[in-house]
Amino acid sequence: MNPYVESVEPVWNNPQHVFVNDVMVEHFAKELTQDEFPLPNWREPIFPAKDDEQFIEFLGVSCAIDFCFTDFKTEKKFDVEYPKNSGKIWYGSDAMEASLMRALDQGIPVLDSIFLADTLDEKIAAQIFEPVTTPIPLFKERVENLKNVGLILTTSEIKSFAQLFEETDFRAFAKGGGICEVLPSLFSCYQDEMPWRGLILEFNKRAQLLSMIYYGRASDSGGALPLLKDPENIGPLADYQRYPRYCKC
Repeated sequence: MNPYVESVEPVWNNPQHVFVNDVMVEHFAKELTQDEFPLPNWREPIFPAKDDEQFIEFLGVSCAIDFCFTDFKTEKKFDVEYPKNSGKIWYGSDAMEASLMRALDQGIPVLDSIFLADTLDEKIAAQIFEPVTTPIPLFKERVENLKNVGLILTTSEIKSFAQLFEETDFRAFAKGGGICEVLPSLFSCYQDEMPWRGLILEFNKRAQLLSMIYYGRASDSGGALPLLKDPENIGPLADYQRYPRYCKC
C-alpha cells in the first residue's frame, strides 16, 4: 500500500474548482491499452551508462534536485549542452542530469558526500549548472539540497544510497521502513508536502521517482542490481511545477 496516495485522497474526493469527466477518462484508458509502454532502462548518455553501482549514487543526488525546471518569467526550460562542444542540447530534468554528468567528466566529484557537504558552494554550483541560454531556476535551493545530501551521508549511519536500498530490503514501502518512506524522513531535501484545508498532504514525489527509475535500470541490469520487491506500490506521482514553495528544498 502506498500511504502517499492515501494522503492526497481528500483532494480528489472534495474538489471545488474542477471535475472529472468519467466518460473521457474511460475513453482515454481505452486508447492507452493500444499503446506499448516499454520500461525505460535509463542508459542515455546523461546517466552513468555502464556502472550500475555509480548509477545508484547518481540517482540519489539527481532526484534530490529534480523539480521545477521552467523559468517562471520566460516560460523557457533550463538548457545544457552535453557533451561539451557537441551541439547536443538537453532541456529540463534531462539538462540537470546532463549537468551532473558533465561535472563528473570535468573531475568535479558531485557524487562524493564529503565534497557535497564541505566543499560545494554557489560558485562551484554555477559551474556545474552552466546553461546554454536559460539558467536553472531555484538555484540556491538546489545548492542547499545537494549540501543536505552530503551532510546526511557523512553524519548518519547511512553512508550511501546503495546502503539505503539494502537497509530497506529493496522495498519501496514497508510500514515506514521502505525506500520511499526512509528518504523523506532522513533527508529534509526529499520531503515533498503541502498544506491543504488544515491537512498536510505528503506526496513525496522525488522519493517515489527515485524508486521508479531505479526499478527500470535494475530490470535492465541482468541481475547486477536487485529488483524492488513491490514496484506496483509506487505512484502515481503528484507534482508541483507551479508551487515550488511547497517543496522543502
